[in-house]
Amino acid sequence: MRSHPELRESARRGIVAAVVLIAAITTLFGCALIVPRPEVTIATGSPSGVYYPLGGSICRLFNLDSPREGRQCVVVPSPGPIANIDVLRDGSADVVIVQSDVLADAAAGAGVFASRGPAGGLRTLFTGHADAFTIVARRELGIRRASDLLGKRINMGSPGSSERVGMERIMAALGATRGDFAETFELSHAAQHTALCLNELDAIVYEVAHPSGLIQDAVRRCRGVL
Repeated sequence: MRSHPELRESARRGIVAAVVLIAAITTLFGCALIVPRPEVTIATGSPSGVYYPLGGSICRLFNLDSPREGRQCVVVPSPGPIANIDVLRDGSADVVIVQSDVLADAAAGAGVFASRGPAGGLRTLFTGHADAFTIVARRELGIRRASDLLGKRINMGSPGSSERVGMERIMAALGATRGDFAETFELSHAAQHTALCLNELDAIVYEVAHPSGLIQDAVRRCRGVL
């Protein structure tokens, strides 16, 4: 089994340079060795996101061998990568989909996992598609960098989501708190998209692979800018 430094190095090697605005991170899979069950459970993300159908595709491939292996793969939705690490650690899931930075924090017991301590027994199965932390702002506001978001109405992403993780890293880099913004929201992908188009938000955030239909629509129809 790999040591924590080796795991973190593996996660760093898996990062794909696909920067849109702030930083790119690569989707990684981590699994723990637990007592076998009749089912192999994959914890993914919101049914409206890309991780849920990705998990479904993996399960369909796995289940091609179900008659021979005697085990069935099932997919479960989740609030996001933080919850996925937690269910992996408590044995509620066998495989989870997380970003490499979240995996590295879990292995080290850093960031949001500081109170939980390092997560042992994790290993990377393979890297998936590249997700980029993406900010879309209203064009007329002249927002061109992360610091320009201060004093604006922004969406933080729902609690535990990839968007929330990315936004909290941006805030830490800026030395900012939620009080430095005019208003902060915790909206889902679809809700924040609608709010931007209705001029109820100045900026929205996505953790997404590109090209993305939602991003394209926000730019073309709702006067957004990356």
